[in-house]
Amino acid sequence: MGARFRVLITDRPWPDSRIEREILGKISAEVIEAPSDDEPTLVSLARNVDAIATCWAKVMRPVIDAAEQCRIICRMGIGLDNIAVDTATERGIPVTNVPDYCVDEVSDHTIALMLSFLRKTAFYHARTKSGEYKLQAGPPLRRLSALTLGLIGIGRTGRLVG
Repeated sequence: MGARFRVLITDRPWPDSRIEREILGKISAEVIEAPSDDEPTLVSLARNVDAIATCWAKVMRPVIDAAEQCRIICRMGIGLDNIAVDTATERGIPVTNVPDYCVDEVSDHTIALMLSFLRKTAFYHARTKSGEYKLQAGPPLRRLSALTLGLIGIGRTGRLVG
């Protein structure tokens, strides 16, 4: 039996599409991976697909117009700024995303960077690696317990950082 559905994956940050192929295979979907995320490539591959899944590639009007039988466009991440949502809406194509993608990881990394900045970790690491161990060489350190954290924006990431 042939594929019931065709899904275009425009780009991905992970090494392969094994997980996507396994999940989509359960519904007899053929996965088409774009060798490049430039618009002409995506336009040519979008013809006759039922779904488009994208990370960062731009899925703009020409790509959506070429995908005449497309039923859904999915952003495999949080934002939708790389998808022409208005064009998809005009065509009656729902656009989805993964609103909690990497929120924990981003908030953890934010805290790590704040602590590194506060304790001058990179500065002292570089000095130590070059053979110098002299606390007076760097800027003065401040105690975390003596500081107040100010957050601008209390979205999912901001709340987790707080």
